[in-house]
Amino acid sequence: MKLLIRGPFFLKGNGYASALKAHINVFADVFEQTKFENFKPIGLNEVESNSYNDFITKNLISSNWKPDVTINYLAPNVAQKYRGCFNIIFTYWETDLIPGNANSSNRTKEKNNWVQQLNGYDLVLTASSYAKQAFIDSGVVRPIEVLPWPLEEVSSEVNALNTNFLNVINGEERGLFEIQANSSFILSSIGEYQARKNFHQLIKNFIITFYNDNSKALILKLSNTGVAFYKSNIIIQDIQHYIKSIKLPEPVRCSIYVSTEHLRKSEIINILQSSDYYITTSRGEGMGGPVIEALDLGVPVISGWHTSLKDFLNHSNSIQIDHYSDYIQEKNSVHYEDHQQCAYYRDGSIQQSLVESLERSQSFSKEKIKKEINSLLGMERNKQLFNKIIKQYIGQI
Repeated sequence: MKLLIRGPFFLKGNGYASALKAHINVFADVFEQTKFENFKPIGLNEVESNSYNDFITKNLISSNWKPDVTINYLAPNVAQKYRGCFNIIFTYWETDLIPGNANSSNRTKEKNNWVQQLNGYDLVLTASSYAKQAFIDSGVVRPIEVLPWPLEEVSSEVNALNTNFLNVINGEERGLFEIQANSSFILSSIGEYQARKNFHQLIKNFIITFYNDNSKALILKLSNTGVAFYKSNIIIQDIQHYIKSIKLPEPVRCSIYVSTEHLRKSEIINILQSSDYYITTSRGEGMGGPVIEALDLGVPVISGWHTSLKDFLNHSNSIQIDHYSDYIQEKNSVHYEDHQQCAYYRDGSIQQSLVESLERSQSFSKEKIKKEINSLLGMERNKQLFNKIIKQYIGQI
């Protein structure tokens, strides 16, 4: 049987694109032939020459090639079904309800009705048990199966790429290796600079906890794609302005290093490898890609155990930040409405977890963390799971 995959293959700094790159090996392993159709968001598509992009380009669908099965690896409002095919969609979500649920506004139901759109597919795939339940609770009645982000083979060896970061506290620029040499304790966090990712609360709590210690460092790799689009210089200015608003009894001595540049996979691995912990104070995650990548390298995590992260975070690989669910307060996306809920952090909980991380820094086993996450999300297990799903809904290929 022939498979067509439609998705944002060349988009930088995007969750769908990153997960799709890993999932291609899973999907193509099951089908005899696989072709691709690139989804190109206006203004956000950037193609660079590398082996992955060359492979996709050489195997783009032609006008006379007819698939038997299609997988749209996209949000349903930009996905596209094909006549005469078994249509699958892979998508995910980060709050308790999706757009188009019974409580959604008429405008959402008319313009961005995920429930109606998902109910038009033969099969819905999603990355977590949390998202599956959100789809069901919102009114999706089509078959839904969980297919997690699969782990790729990555090298744990630190390479020679010395990525530069700006210290937003004092304006100095330093390379990653220099940051390592001058820091006794490093935290890192990666994500889009938007309200849901909650970087302001992370920055505030890091500074309040470590403001008088110049050996403590927070590394932020921030991207400027997504619904809330910021130019790189605006991200830096916004963070610096926010830091000035934090009232402290003495000048800040700890360091916060920021990069808004597109980094290669090997540079991301370097950042994670250099960290004592990966930390996220996000209010909700649909897949949690950077968290999974950190665990795959044996790096423990500081995070709330919520949304998709509940599927793989536990006491042996992470420090839990106490949180609760509440109705969304910040509106940074047309997707979010007042009746949807996400995670909020109790007063002092992030600071308490940061202090605990110092006390427990030697208590985590890198090998145990890597072994455990691979048992859950390893590539071979993902292939077996997808093969089982396809046999159940389509039959033997």
